[in-house]
Amino acid sequence: MPSSITVNGLKIYKPGIYGTIDASQLGGKGISNGNVAVVGDFPMFQHGPSSASTVDPLTFLSGRGVKAFCDKRELLDIAKLAFTPSVDSRIPGGAASLTYVPVRPNTQASSAGYAGYADADGIQCLTLFSRLWGPDGNKILTKMNTNATDSDALDVEIYYGGKSETYTGLQSGVIAELYYDGADLTTNTLTIDKTTWTWIWEIVTAFTAPGGVQSVLVEPTEIVVSPDSVLSAKIVDGGAASSAAVTLTVVGLDELGAAQTVIWTALTGTTDFGSGAGVYRSTTDKWSRIDSLTLATTDVAYNGTITVLGTAFALTTADFDSVGEMCSHIDNNSAKGFHADGKSPQLNNIPCSPDPSTDTLAGGVDKQTAVDVHNPAKCSMRADMWYVCTALDKSDLVSCQQATTGVKPPRFMGAAPALDDQIFLFGGTQEAITASSWDDALLAIQAADIQIVVIWDETLAYLQKGITHAAAAALSGYERQVWGGTVKDKTLTEIYDETTALCNNASIAICGQEVQVSDSRGKSVWKDPKWFALMCAGMQAGSPVATPLTSKRPAILDVRQDWDANLYAGDAISKGICVMDRDALGWKITRSVTTYLEDDNPIYSEVSAWESAITSVRSLRASLAIQIGNPVYAGTAPRMKSAVEGLLDRQVQDGIIKAWRNVVLEDMGDSIRISYEMAAVEPLNFIEVNATVVRISSV
Repeated sequence: MPSSITVNGLKIYKPGIYGTIDASQLGGKGISNGNVAVVGDFPMFQHGPSSASTVDPLTFLSGRGVKAFCDKRELLDIAKLAFTPSVDSRIPGGAASLTYVPVRPNTQASSAGYAGYADADGIQCLTLFSRLWGPDGNKILTKMNTNATDSDALDVEIYYGGKSETYTGLQSGVIAELYYDGADLTTNTLTIDKTTWTWIWEIVTAFTAPGGVQSVLVEPTEIVVSPDSVLSAKIVDGGAASSAAVTLTVVGLDELGAAQTVIWTALTGTTDFGSGAGVYRSTTDKWSRIDSLTLATTDVAYNGTITVLGTAFALTTADFDSVGEMCSHIDNNSAKGFHADGKSPQLNNIPCSPDPSTDTLAGGVDKQTAVDVHNPAKCSMRADMWYVCTALDKSDLVSCQQATTGVKPPRFMGAAPALDDQIFLFGGTQEAITASSWDDALLAIQAADIQIVVIWDETLAYLQKGITHAAAAALSGYERQVWGGTVKDKTLTEIYDETTALCNNASIAICGQEVQVSDSRGKSVWKDPKWFALMCAGMQAGSPVATPLTSKRPAILDVRQDWDANLYAGDAISKGICVMDRDALGWKITRSVTTYLEDDNPIYSEVSAWESAITSVRSLRASLAIQIGNPVYAGTAPRMKSAVEGLLDRQVQDGIIKAWRNVVLEDMGDSIRISYEMAAVEPLNFIEVNATVVRISSV
């Protein structure tokens, strides 16, 4: 066999010069910093029962975003202190993002089941859901009424606390007109709803004046037959039953396109094709085209009529992407008289049926049944349900969904006289907080891009869950640090005995002092120690990696505690408590320490040094993620070692770590073990000045 080479997995036999480019060593993704999560009792955020998948943490990029969502004072105060935690020029900012993670199970308030928000037939058509979960959602007042100047339109008002929203003149208008203007058909009717559009036509043919054998031939050209359609026919006597048999002969193509002829006979003296007088009989045969219909009888005096009914279109909405596409399908037969004229630029944006991937679950057109669409009559198609749900779903206070039963718009639209109604949303409840609900909440952010977590509860068991969470998040590839506070008015010994000694971990830092701050209203208020922890988290988030908070000044007015802050600052630090003391310029953080108390390890016990170490690992992992899935060749480990060394050099340049050495890569088959030594960036805590007194002559 001729020789070959393998290039990019292909065996090449043709002589030539072939090249490949390997840029994998430059691949990888950067890491983000400064994303803070606060985990606590926020019942206005979604936390469904017994599952982390029902916990919906919400992330905000500014205090303004929080205010737009909810004007709850606690939420606004948290945002203010997280985004602007410091007045120190060495802390350039605050949290890059703020995520609220709720631990209290709850349910969502809605208008579900309220008869007043039904359609004109009393059928539920839409449901409003509070964006605030729990009992807060029950405080949302919604009003609906017929628009004063256009009875086809809807006005909606939504109120919560001091916030209000008004939506005026909601309606889709006529989005399309459907009609038939051909000459072959006698009647046309259209029925449209969420799942199907059905267009039915009739050909009504009467026997002519008596005088010999009667035979009437109809050869329609302006006719459309839906694939797999069946035909129906009935006889209506002009006064008496025929004295001879009456036949209907249909010639055309079956559903597979083969020629087909079917003859129906009404026997002498009967008035029907076997289904009863004046009752349609349906064929079992299916048709795709009708070429001719022939009526015949030897009764020269017979003056009855025969009606043939067929389906022009039987469209399933799930088969089309938009209402515009369905209309185009019909209008493609405009040469045969079937028209669907678009009247709205939104036509191609309206889904044919509710889409379960959207919040609004709204789609399709408003239901109309057996509408006359035979020239000059037209079906004025509307999509008011879609329009209303889509408009209201943009609200900051509620979301809106089309009800499962919803096929017509709310009863207020098209009402005469005008209607109005209002309701407080209902059904928002909350349950007791449990250890399990805390686990669900923390699991919901375990693999989220978050670097700092604040446990918004002083309970020891929940603070300890923060430690477990940090370890689990690291295994998920998202190393992080945790902050927490104790109950106020605790002595240093009590804080040590009840909290820090029982945490004893590098991943969590604990604060024990109350702080006086200017809240989101500009009012001076005292806050519990967890608020001090929040400010520390914001300061850490707003400063470069490995920046110690030592001697940095939070944006506080005053501090109070059950000990002398300056006299016992050293004792507090030795007990693993992050504290503040006061100098001539005001309050400053004495030293940002973790609760690690096992020994005097400077990396485990300093918040900034531990941040340096975990960020190094997180950054290296992110940069090497692109390598997963590649084959392990003989040269893979050496090439990867070179890449790791380059990445560590970059970490030194970026100030993530101080130095590194001894990178070792071990090829273990389907895995590569990377080991390296690195010097974390440590804070400058002590400067020792040694002065030797000597006698120095001044001459």
